[in-house]
Amino acid sequence: MLRADPTNPSDQTLLGNLHVLFDPKMNQLLLLDWLTYHNLPFNLVNSERFRRLLLYNNPSLQEGQIPTGKTLVTLLMDEYSRALGPVRELLRRARSMIHFTLDGWTSRQNTSFLGINAHFIDQDWKQWKILLALPALKKRHTGNSACR
Repeated sequence: MLRADPTNPSDQTLLGNLHVLFDPKMNQLLLLDWLTYHNLPFNLVNSERFRRLLLYNNPSLQEGQIPTGKTLVTLLMDEYSRALGPVRELLRRARSMIHFTLDGWTSRQNTSFLGINAHFIDQDWKQWKILLALPALKKRHTGNSACR
């Protein structure tokens, strides 16, 4: 752990630099990216041991700057809403027909999902594949379930 004396001028400079380098919003986005990429539960950030690890790794971090799982869910929904407009515009400007593919898969927690992707070419002739939705399925994605 960093042993810095806030009354010592040289330590004040060090602590000030650490504080300036830390961006709470970027911290939240990076946590969200890590959790979603590895399909981890959002409440993992509520763990006392996880919070201690973050505080140890960044001495300038305040307890209130560590988001809760609920905060991250809200942030995820905000990021989704923010991305919706540009995705709609990309689809609207597609130069080609828009083709859809469906991809069923199961998470490590044994939850079945159905990925819905759009494929198209934009006005710059760039090929796109965009995940439009990823709903959880009530049943497994077997052939029998799919045909019902």
